[in-house]
Amino acid sequence: MLIIDGYNLLFARRPELAGAKNRDLFEKARENFIGLLVRRVTEDRFNEIILIFDGQTPSKSARKNSRITLVFSGEEKADALVIKAAREQPSARKTTVVTSDNEIIRKLKPLGCKIIRSNDFAEEFLAEKDANKNKSGSSAISKRKLEGISPEEAEKWLEIFGLE
Repeated sequence: MLIIDGYNLLFARRPELAGAKNRDLFEKARENFIGLLVRRVTEDRFNEIILIFDGQTPSKSARKNSRITLVFSGEEKADALVIKAAREQPSARKTTVVTSDNEIIRKLKPLGCKIIRSNDFAEEFLAEKDANKNKSGSSAISKRKLEGISPEEAEKWLEIFGLE
């Protein structure tokens, strides 16, 4: 089970949205974020996901997947619902919570829930997985590390640092 503190993760990924005054832009960003989660996270190891946001259910329906339960907290605070959802799980040790909220972490860590900070989760699961793929499908970064720099690049760096 994966429980996500929705806005906490969204703002970790897109901090400029935290003070966004343009409601349409904000809602579009949230919908895109939900779509990204549907595509990326459900590809990975989590069978069931609860994504919790503060506020009322938006008028536009979010894209969903049978493995993601989308919850808007209404009058309650999302933090309280994240804690409640984690406590209701049959096995805390099989529950992962994504948040950087210290209050949530303080309450859930003693139960045995695995905590992943929002920035770490965004880097691991939401980064563009194919951004560094070359045509053969292997990672361009890994290939460069294995092969090193070309003789031409080495010459250029030696020249720049005056080491020729």
